[in-house]
Amino acid sequence: MFNIQTPYFLNYSEATSFQKSGELIEFIKSAKSSLDVAIFDITLNKVAQEIIAQSKKIPVRVLVDRRQSQGPHSAVAALIKNGVKVRFGHQSGGVMHNKFTIVDGLMVETGSFNYTAGAAHKNNENQVYLFTPNVVDRYRARFEKIWNLGDEPAGAEPSPSPSVSPLP
Repeated sequence: MFNIQTPYFLNYSEATSFQKSGELIEFIKSAKSSLDVAIFDITLNKVAQEIIAQSKKIPVRVLVDRRQSQGPHSAVAALIKNGVKVRFGHQSGGVMHNKFTIVDGLMVETGSFNYTAGAAHKNNENQVYLFTPNVVDRYRARFEKIWNLGDEPAGAEPSPSPSVSPLP
């Protein structure tokens, strides 16, 4: 059970590989009503598997960079194949480089950490968990904006934004 209740920072140069992805997996597992992920790339199978598992229980939306999703180790195709609502971030001439996950519209994980093997096992990364309502609301608004501008994968059924409580 994910039980961090205050802003929490994990510096990955000092963390083990398990801490890097384990905290995130517990955070994803803690979602009870919704999960929104904006991430440059996903190659960590355990993270992808947990996103897929959550998508069978609650609304899950994943926004990724189109070019990165084409990489040989990307788990994005598996997410799509397993029915996860995925969109490609629309960025004219650049990349969709956001890195944040929102759980239940109440908590945010963000930082430099991509959900990749390189980030988990090699890189010096950081991750912060935030619970301050006005900060989380700004991330929610940002996610809605980039989700609504995102492109559907070819052949996917339209995935409109689910009912989300309005921001104050």
